[in-house]
Amino acid sequence: MKSAASKARLCAALDPGNVEQTMAAPVTKFVAHDMRFFELMPKLTPSRPEMAARFGSSPEAVRERLAFQSGTLQGAYLMLAARAVGLDCGPMGGFDRGKVDAEFFPDGTLASERFCRRRKLLRKLAPQAGFAPGTDERGLRIRLFQSLFTTLFR
Repeated sequence: MKSAASKARLCAALDPGNVEQTMAAPVTKFVAHDMRFFELMPKLTPSRPEMAARFGSSPEAVRERLAFQSGTLQGAYLMLAARAVGLDCGPMGGFDRGKVDAEFFPDGTLASERFCRRRKLLRKLAPQAGFAPGTDERGLRIRLFQSLFTTLFR
């Protein structure tokens, strides 16, 4: 969410301590899980199309747990990727999930887990990556990603 209108829709669902930070963030991203993920299994795992029937026939509680676990992992990947390109972001769980789901996911297919707020470019990492102040952001992000990748996979 970037627009003031979409943030206004979100505001009523936020815990009081999260309103100011969320409204000030340049971007707020939903992290949600797909309750009907199994319908996409033939596309997601074309080598195992039978997984759609397997998960589709599982009890609802099992599907809910699997969807939540997958959504949580995807949210973590989102934040790692944002940080890898030099964006400061943080998860936020202080909100009324029922209100968010009713406002933004009324058909019940998606269920909210948390938000990820992007705050700013991590300029403080620039000197560590070998950049002087004033370096263009695209070059800085590429270099930060290379630096992170090298550090993680040594």
